[in-house]
Amino acid sequence: MSIVAPVFKILIISDFNGADANVVRDFLFCFNRYSRHDFYYIFDPRSITESFDFKPFDVILIFWSVYLPGSRLSNAARERIRHAEALKVLFLQDEYRNVHLFNRLMSDLGVQVMFTCVAAEDHNVFYSVERIPSLQAVYRVLTGYVPSYLEAVHPFDSWDRPLDIGYRSRAVSPYLGDLGREKIVVAERFQEISKRYGFRSDISVREEDRIYGRAWINFLKSSRFTLGSASGASVVDFTGDIYRNCENYLALNPGASYDELKDRFFTEAEGKYVIDTVSPRVFESAALGCTMVFHEGFYGGVLRPGVHYICVKKDYSNIEDVVAQMKDSALTRQIAANAYHDLIASGAYSYRTFGNWFDTVLDKNVKRLSQKAISKSAFYASNYFRSGQVYLPKEDTFFVLPGRKFFDFFRILKKLEQNIRLHLPFLVMWQLLFQYFRRGIWKRISLKYLVMDLFRLSLIRSLLQGSKVIVVDFGVYPEYKPRQFMLSLVSYDLKSGMQNAKSEGFMTGFDLSQFISHLQNNQALFEWDHSPVDSHLEYEYRKKVYSIDMGLDGHYGFYALAELARYCPEWVADVLRSVIYAAEYG
Repeated sequence: MSIVAPVFKILIISDFNGADANVVRDFLFCFNRYSRHDFYYIFDPRSITESFDFKPFDVILIFWSVYLPGSRLSNAARERIRHAEALKVLFLQDEYRNVHLFNRLMSDLGVQVMFTCVAAEDHNVFYSVERIPSLQAVYRVLTGYVPSYLEAVHPFDSWDRPLDIGYRSRAVSPYLGDLGREKIVVAERFQEISKRYGFRSDISVREEDRIYGRAWINFLKSSRFTLGSASGASVVDFTGDIYRNCENYLALNPGASYDELKDRFFTEAEGKYVIDTVSPRVFESAALGCTMVFHEGFYGGVLRPGVHYICVKKDYSNIEDVVAQMKDSALTRQIAANAYHDLIASGAYSYRTFGNWFDTVLDKNVKRLSQKAISKSAFYASNYFRSGQVYLPKEDTFFVLPGRKFFDFFRILKKLEQNIRLHLPFLVMWQLLFQYFRRGIWKRISLKYLVMDLFRLSLIRSLLQGSKVIVVDFGVYPEYKPRQFMLSLVSYDLKSGMQNAKSEGFMTGFDLSQFISHLQNNQALFEWDHSPVDSHLEYEYRKKVYSIDMGLDGHYGFYALAELARYCPEWVADVLRSVIYAAEYG
């Protein structure tokens, strides 16, 4: 008599707006398609209120698109998750910074099972039970796997391609160490090598040369070789001190070199712990028939030098041999065929295989089954009417419901008028909202969260113009971090002596039009850093005091406004200009 495996009810908490990178979509919805369990998706953590019912779920899974230190998962939601009886599961990526802060947040959430890109031998260093008492099991995963649409590609129809070498990447933050630096090194060296040996190449790490979507697939299809290095970091910043020291130094010395920063702040940390894995680009290259020419590395144990890629020593001492291999057509085709067979055709790294393995992990760890029933129709209907969630999962993708947000427009504006007073320029604000509806952006971005962003900006602007709407006095100054493309509006205690911060070079290198361009491509960050003052703020309106949660660590991200920049950048630029102008000239 066969035993029927239990089907768990799993709540996935994610941060997804329908326009995220393919890897976010592919990974997020692979559970729904390839696992045997029932999944219930939350696409915006802010929709989890104090009334949200966790009792029907056997598992609560927090996906890696949720930034744990951020404000999108409220303090109330964190507390409710901690006390829920369901198994708490966390997927985490980008684990090289603020490790101890993430440990504390995991402990606060009561995380019991986590999936990480960190090597198994370092699990206890990164995620010890001493720091996370609730933790029961840690499993290693990759940053992404092979989606079904890549499995269906037939890459070897033709070896005649217009490019010899195609490569795109970006200059990552210096505090990732030498491993992160390799993305620039491989580009610079192979630009020289291409000229010397006559390769037709298209190589760049410039942000303006980035390629996305179908254009990226076509770019790979047109390239015989792709370049690369291991994904991850060779510097792990457990306390956040390396990050803060580097950023402070760069603010005062924007032209500082990588070697200068390394010598000052992280020489001892370099190589002590290394996160060395593969990115989904490896699978894309293999699926599209490119021969990979990569720096030597571990690559999460997935790639073998000489079998799956032509190995370039990091000191380039074997470059003559590398070039000879690249010019050997039979050899390069064999290496590309090996990579395709082992990484794609074998199915070993498919999302289907991952989904099956994930089920075995849950079978080992889920000890309790909820007795409370829940209807998927009722769950998504409730989210639709309560928080405006318009996305519905469908196998490994999603579809969009008609936007209820349009019908909520006047209700939200009425509430806005009753409780708060917007201090953004009237014409700028209404032009932006007009574009929001005219271009159908309400289908993708919640009006509720756009209003939240605009209101916080209006508070900053009114504060800088001398209005006494804030209960606790503090100041705000703009700070731009060019290496991260991050614009921060930073709060400070008026007693700290930061009143003259605007004259101290904190906006060095800032170009509004360039920043908006980066926002359009999802490459820039825009936030309010209130952490130097508090994790919340209070304002007064009509003799009543209201409190606003600024996130667990006092950081509020303007995510709706950043997303809006994709569709009407000119109006977002006007809004930012009005606030930055007020901050600088107040």
